[in-house]
Amino acid sequence: MAYDSTKEKPEDRRMPLLREVFEQFPHVLINIELKHPTEELLIRTNALVKEFKRENTLIWGCRQRKDTQILQKLNPEVPCFFTAESVYKVYLSYFFGLLPFVSLPEHSIQLPYFMKEYQEELKTAKLGRKIYLYIVKLFSMVSVPIAKHLEKRGVLFAYWVLNNHEDFRKTYEGGAHAIMTDAPTELIKFLKKEGLYMDPAPYIKDPLN
Repeated sequence: MAYDSTKEKPEDRRMPLLREVFEQFPHVLINIELKHPTEELLIRTNALVKEFKRENTLIWGCRQRKDTQILQKLNPEVPCFFTAESVYKVYLSYFFGLLPFVSLPEHSIQLPYFMKEYQEELKTAKLGRKIYLYIVKLFSMVSVPIAKHLEKRGVLFAYWVLNNHEDFRKTYEGGAHAIMTDAPTELIKFLKKEGLYMDPAPYIKDPLN
């Protein structure tokens, strides 16, 4: 059934507050990326994390290392994901055979995956975008051994953004611990088909209670 936007209410498009997400999903692991953050935003976000005691059910971080370092100083108890700089360090270290000797202070690496749609986009992409897509393709080609190595060192490996069963299967078989998607219904279908689905009901707060 197609979505009928004419029946949409204004509140249907309201972005939930982080406080509301914490209240509704008290035991669900949540991933937060703070994009273009100010120091005030980082401080206020940390205040909510402490208020709801989310240190053990949260992964957070920023693209830039300097911002992630602020988060680590504010609350060293919360696991951080790899910054862009750290991701490149991991892959370059792997290519030169140095990865086992490299310190990994972060706890989760989250990467774009070379989806089949990208193959078609390569044919018409402009130079800057084409370079990015080739880097993503290269990273995806060598991600399986890197994922296995990082898993042994306690690092969670996640991909974004996957929206079809073929890509779900490839990344799952390649060692991914998590998948970010714009098609959660399709991901649930895949998980049920593979016997991997877990009922989230025990982890969600009943709004009536």
